[in-house]
Amino acid sequence: MPADRDAVMSFLNDKMQKTLVSKARAAAELPDSFNFMDADLVDSLGFVSLVQELEQQFQVDVDLSDADPEQMVTLGGLADMIARSPSAA
Repeated sequence: MPADRDAVMSFLNDKMQKTLVSKARAAAELPDSFNFMDADLVDSLGFVSLVQELEQQFQVDVDLSDADPEQMVTLGGLADMIARSPSAA
């Protein structure tokens, strides 16, 4: 069963809010188009870690080979990618 996009968005929003606070930045409402890489909340290693965490949390297998790099670094794009990922075996 695919992951629920709303649940993925909620998870990502919570994660980004905690990261904002940990970097001594004010929490803010984050739109689907929010680019967490450009905002310096996640680096490339952090992105890999985030994807692994999402795979575990939502029991999916994520294939990044066909992903649009511009979309997968936005909250909405990453949520869509996770929601479309097949369930883990």
